[in-house]
Amino acid sequence: MPIPTRNFALAPLACALLLSLGALPSAALADDPAKVDQRLEHFTLEAGPLADTLLAISRQTSTPISFDQASLEGLDSVAIQGELSRDQAIDRALHNTGLRASRTASGAIVITQAGAKTSAVAPTKTAPVQAAHGADPTLATVVTLGTRRQDVTALKSLAPVELITPEQIQNSGAVTLNQALTLLVPSFNFPQGQNASKGTSAVRSASLRGLSPAYTLILVNGKRRNPTGRLSGVDPWGADQLVELNNIPISGIERVEVLSDGASAQYGSDAIAGVINVVLKEKDSGGGLQTRYGQYKKGDGETRNANGWWGTSLPGDGFLTLSADGLSNNPVDRSGVDNQYVNAGPPGDLRTGRWGQGGRDQGSLLANAELGLNDETRLYSTLNYAYSNNFNDVNPNYSTSRDNIKAIYPDGFQPRVSEKRYDTSAVVGVKYAEAFLGNFDLSLSYGKNEVRGYLENSLSPSYGLASATSFYRGASESKTTNLALDWTHDLDFNWAPSPWTLSGGAAYRHENFAINDIGDEQSWDYGGGLIPVGQQGAGQRARFGAVDIAGINPDDLGSLSRNVAGVYAGLEGHLTDKLEIGTALRAEHYSDFGDTVNGKLSARYTFTPAFAIRSTFSTGYRAPSLGQLSTQTTTYTGNWSFDGGAAAPGRTRLFRPGDSAVAAFGAKDLDPVKAKNFSLGFVWTPDERTSLTVDAYRIDIDGNILATQTLQDPADNSSTAVRDILAKAGLSNFSGASFYTNGYDTRTTGVDAQLKHRLDLQQYGRLDLGAGLSVIDTKVSNVKQGSVLTRTGTTLFTRDVLRNPENGTPENKLILSSDYTLGKWGVNVQATRFGEYTYNHPTLESRDQTFSPQWVVDLDVRYQLTRELGLNAGANNLFDTYPEKYKSYNQVNGINRYGFIAPAGASGAFYYVGLNYQF
Repeated sequence: MPIPTRNFALAPLACALLLSLGALPSAALADDPAKVDQRLEHFTLEAGPLADTLLAISRQTSTPISFDQASLEGLDSVAIQGELSRDQAIDRALHNTGLRASRTASGAIVITQAGAKTSAVAPTKTAPVQAAHGADPTLATVVTLGTRRQDVTALKSLAPVELITPEQIQNSGAVTLNQALTLLVPSFNFPQGQNASKGTSAVRSASLRGLSPAYTLILVNGKRRNPTGRLSGVDPWGADQLVELNNIPISGIERVEVLSDGASAQYGSDAIAGVINVVLKEKDSGGGLQTRYGQYKKGDGETRNANGWWGTSLPGDGFLTLSADGLSNNPVDRSGVDNQYVNAGPPGDLRTGRWGQGGRDQGSLLANAELGLNDETRLYSTLNYAYSNNFNDVNPNYSTSRDNIKAIYPDGFQPRVSEKRYDTSAVVGVKYAEAFLGNFDLSLSYGKNEVRGYLENSLSPSYGLASATSFYRGASESKTTNLALDWTHDLDFNWAPSPWTLSGGAAYRHENFAINDIGDEQSWDYGGGLIPVGQQGAGQRARFGAVDIAGINPDDLGSLSRNVAGVYAGLEGHLTDKLEIGTALRAEHYSDFGDTVNGKLSARYTFTPAFAIRSTFSTGYRAPSLGQLSTQTTTYTGNWSFDGGAAAPGRTRLFRPGDSAVAAFGAKDLDPVKAKNFSLGFVWTPDERTSLTVDAYRIDIDGNILATQTLQDPADNSSTAVRDILAKAGLSNFSGASFYTNGYDTRTTGVDAQLKHRLDLQQYGRLDLGAGLSVIDTKVSNVKQGSVLTRTGTTLFTRDVLRNPENGTPENKLILSSDYTLGKWGVNVQATRFGEYTYNHPTLESRDQTFSPQWVVDLDVRYQLTRELGLNAGANNLFDTYPEKYKSYNQVNGINRYGFIAPAGASGAFYYVGLNYQF
């Protein structure tokens, strides 16, 4: 179905065309890579270390300068004073050092030995600008996210971008990327208790600014990452096809770039809340190994992790970097006494079910490579394979439960649900850079994610004593193929203080989602047996399928594909020395939804070298995932009297949105989610050691997609509307239905703030201090509750799913951090405060429960034994704090004492030791 074109989207296109046309009569393209920059700057740089001087020139001229730190050791620069061009300043700094500067086609400066062979136009590897002694290196690192330019640092960007380094990840004590971002990024929130899962076990994805993980786009080296092969999610958000962050080996990460801004016009669907780009290591030598062991204070959750990387050189100044990660952690049990046993078990039997964070075993392999064919052309490739087995215990069944068979489980049973996931991704591409034509990047990527479900320690009651106790539940998969061509070119305008970057490209994507394998027959079929004597409901027909989750049945199989083709254009540059703007426009055609056009306009005004304001406005969208469009699941929903006779097992189904069987309930084809994003903020950098960024934003989202509640008739049979509608569709033994729909609109407002300061304590070491704050407020509006059932008092959504976006995540998150280094010692301390959040009861407002703020302190102490070998030890949640417990009426039989949505989980203190080796 067509998506209306927004008038706003035409503005950036017109701006880009006018500026480009205006350049033709007055300026030529920068076709000479050796062209000297004649614009004069006033330099007042004192004599000192050469690295410091080059960094100062880089900052003053907004030009990336790459060099090998080792080659500059012991070299000093003369004073750089007076009115000089950029190139004159660099030449003066390099005088009598044996080094020379060359310029790449992108405009970056590369410092090499005078006799070394370089190319003026080759698309070289670009190392981050080296930070001066005492400066925070992340302040000078060139970012690739949110811009097509190659000379923008995080603090010079038009939109807020945060950098996470490998050192920050290691010092945080995290063993996975999802955990690291939760600890390090204020606007990142993802509940760490796996029992919050929807869809058997949670995919560890990303959530920015309190919005669903479906609204954060995940890139790896700037390429779109494939989603999982099953709908999954965590409270308080609905289920969707998400990207599993932990498939990327943490050892292979060079840095993580987090763009907290709408970016659909730049990167396509999903980039509503922001974009996370994982930049991989590009090492041509050396390597590293790391191992870690830990467990929780209560003695469970034992965790073992090992990872490593190795780099070697390839022809043409190329590299091959291999990485591998392995992780195994046992489940955590924080359950309370099970009231089922207290009330129905033998006297004095105070058993507990297992409740807590699930267990997992996972491993991942990564290869990242690049080689030069000639001075203009480079080939690159990235291969990633990951496997994981995620398992978790679900609601127990006591001895006399209607779903138990005492001859099999005399004392009752607690099922264990598990999923095995197999993820493969591959990227191959070629980069070509030519001074007149510009920079080209042609890439082809493929990703496949397969999910296979299992169930242990369960049974299929209707098969009686013939029931199995372990089941294969079936499989589903997603496959994505991307073909993309990206192009950038710098334009020199006579009136502009620096070159403008013109970008454009085209992309094609083929997506497929399939539920392609049924489960074991007993996991979904009806065996005809009755509930045994001595059980609740004895003599009634027993439920069909396995307890607690039925397998995929033949009716649920299906496959859906679509094609997406798009083009984009962008233009960025300085109108004046102080005013910089950026525009982006993207048009895409979906084979199932028609056309969409989105735009973005960004601006930054620099009042002084230390202070600037920035603002963006953009439109965005997310197409319904193929999983939401094609998933159908059929499960047991209790025994019902369908014809006034004996009760029989009822079925309920999550129907596909376009299924005519649920049209009478208000189901219809899904529409894409549409969004508008506005932000305004400032950047203050009083010196090279200090930075403060504050950004306020508003995000309006229309047509959020979520599943309805299971629509059923009242238990007293005062209405049979649901069963009547389903019977007319030929589903006479069905008693419930649900489906995905565009349920409501939201408006999210908030503020993100980051303060960083580095103290150079000379002989007493170095101290890095940081403070990050995220404040979020979301309001739900325009709820689509109406259906044919309204007259019976049944609505499409329970009250909790409408309240969760407003208060189901912390209203604020504060991170205070410090990292102290002295000689071989280092200490990292971080305190995180999670603000209030609320558990919303599905039906009774009186049972809503608001949880007080929680402080969590993390500690990591490290010691470098030798140049290569280091030790570390620490604690996550050092002081063993827990969220408040559920009120008794919100607990399930007393087992789950803590909330599913606790942002830091509910496992307590975790202690670990680690060993690191670099070579």
